[in-house]
Amino acid sequence: MKKGDEFKKKEESLSKKDYGLSSFPKGKKRGQSEGEPKKEAQEEISQNQIDRQNNILKGFIWILIIVFVAFIIGVIGGLPLASWLGLSQNSSFEYQGVHFDIVNEIAPYRTNLAIYKNSITGAFVMDSEQPVYFYIRNDPRKLDEIEFNGRIFVLENMVMNSTGDLKCEGKGIIGTANLAQLYRTLGVNVVRDEKAVCDEEGRFMFVQLEEGNETRIDQTGSACYTLTIKDCEILEVTEKFMIETFIELQKIKEKTKGVRTSF
Repeated sequence: MKKGDEFKKKEESLSKKDYGLSSFPKGKKRGQSEGEPKKEAQEEISQNQIDRQNNILKGFIWILIIVFVAFIIGVIGGLPLASWLGLSQNSSFEYQGVHFDIVNEIAPYRTNLAIYKNSITGAFVMDSEQPVYFYIRNDPRKLDEIEFNGRIFVLENMVMNSTGDLKCEGKGIIGTANLAQLYRTLGVNVVRDEKAVCDEEGRFMFVQLEEGNETRIDQTGSACYTLTIKDCEILEVTEKFMIETFIELQKIKEKTKGVRTSF
């Protein structure tokens, strides 16, 4: 080895020793202690724990939100169910002696007639084994608002006329057809005769439907009735007339208790 190379190596060795370069492990910076890597690892673990706890908290908050929304939907959706349950528990009632059932139909108020008119004798006969059911759309109790002046007298023949435009998007046909069907079931002959008027001698029933300023029913003769209709309330007024007929028939049932009778 040359003397110059040997001298260079000694100089490098002295330089490292003087400046303490040999005491630093490879990869470490000056002034860095042995405990610092552990401290960084601990800080990293602590941050991971914080992140995990934050995620758990966020999940818990979302669960609370979902439960709250489900509760609100349940309350709102449960109102119709509660109403339905209430309806089921009160699925029948009596109105002026007439029994009504509440059923799942377009016309939900149902009653039955256990009385009919014998076509041979003309007498009304009770038959509880073969009742005839009738359905109406309006609650009979609410139809109390329609004024009824008079009393129903059922005779063997009925003239049913109408004046004005009472079609009312099909309600007129439904109302008059239901009323006619009720009386035909009782054995009454129902006809339309535009020339007919109220018979003061009471030989037939006369029912006149007409437009007016108030929905109401008035007895205008011994068996004559004017059904006045406001704002196309033709279903309401015809069903009111039917209900008054049911009430009258119920009175007959209570009086006769199965014995033949006539009005």
